[in-house]
Amino acid sequence: MMNTATFEHSHHHEAYSHHYEAERQRYCDILDHTPIGIAEAELSTGLLSYINPAQCRMLGYTREELIGMPLPHVFAEDPQFVAEALSICVEQGIWQGEIRYRRKDGSAFFAYLIANTVYHPDGTPKVAIGFMRDISAEKEQAEQLQLHRFTVEQAADAIGWYDLRGKVLYFNKAAFALYGYPPEALEQLTVQDIDPDFSLEMLGAFAERLKHEGSLRVERTHRHRDGSAIPVEATNSYLAFNDREYIAVVIRDIRERKRAEAEREALQQQIIAAQREALRELSSPLIPISDSVLIMPLIGTIDSMRAQQMMETLLEGVARHRAELVILDITGVPVVDTQVAQAFIRAAQAVRLLGAQVMITGIQPQIAQTFVHLGVDLSSIQTCGSLQAGIAVALTSRRGGELVGSQAARLGPSPSGA
Repeated sequence: MMNTATFEHSHHHEAYSHHYEAERQRYCDILDHTPIGIAEAELSTGLLSYINPAQCRMLGYTREELIGMPLPHVFAEDPQFVAEALSICVEQGIWQGEIRYRRKDGSAFFAYLIANTVYHPDGTPKVAIGFMRDISAEKEQAEQLQLHRFTVEQAADAIGWYDLRGKVLYFNKAAFALYGYPPEALEQLTVQDIDPDFSLEMLGAFAERLKHEGSLRVERTHRHRDGSAIPVEATNSYLAFNDREYIAVVIRDIRERKRAEAEREALQQQIIAAQREALRELSSPLIPISDSVLIMPLIGTIDSMRAQQMMETLLEGVARHRAELVILDITGVPVVDTQVAQAFIRAAQAVRLLGAQVMITGIQPQIAQTFVHLGVDLSSIQTCGSLQAGIAVALTSRRGGELVGSQAARLGPSPSGA
């Protein structure tokens, strides 16, 4: 028969066992529901003895597949590295660091592992417990950030950003090289050091514009550290990050482009001038037919510019050849208006000032009617109906004396006879 003391001891032991099991179950529930991967390995065998669902999901195994698996099999690291890490954990009681795990499908991922050793009362190692967090996404982001920073630093164009107070916060290597500043000067640099004409008032309005347009490309003249001017093309973009506002800018040195543009512009102007001169000569050619007679055949429409060219060519030719008579043949001119008629009269007046005369040939009937309708007075200008007749009169008159207006009128139609 059980005495009272024995009964009380048995009852106390049973209550303690129930309490222990309840506490154990509670901790197991906590471990099973934590998002951190947790695993336990027996150090005497090196086999996994516990693994929570979170780590099962990360590794792609079921719990049944992992329990009893050799610890090195879940790692994607060199076995020697795993053995050294486990040795440190046993000797020092803890190991922590980045380590690669291998999933069931063979793929690998990075995790941060904190491993602790649990010892027997006699001090011998019992189990190693690991707490693992998947950091593969963080590693990828860090690598991308590093790649982006490397790309920006190695960019050929100058890149920087500044705040809305005009303080320069970042320059890449190309920017420091472009403006001639050392990296340690960044702390003191402002936008006005780079662009003296860009005031803080302009910066505020510019930022507001960027907020609506997103980005804007402008050409500016920046200043080198030595004071020299640098023409640039700057693409500015508005950025808002962590409740702070910035303007990012990509700056392209366009000195070579400007130099090339200036050279092309100069060459283009030379070509235009040469073409203008060639057109002038083609549109208003001056042909000597004797020592004292020149012919200028005109073809096509005559506008104010061409009339001016005709006048210049005519006067230069008369002076150069010391001509006594210039024949303006307008057979190929379809339309004559008041402006053209006045140009002929002014040409005749200018030529007379040089001691020569003007003859107009090739006056078509419709043009003769136009002269009459416009009331143009051509009495001071010799006229002939055709170029052939005009040449004959000119050569004859040069041999036989001055041609008078009445003689010329009998050799061809005049505006009054049209």
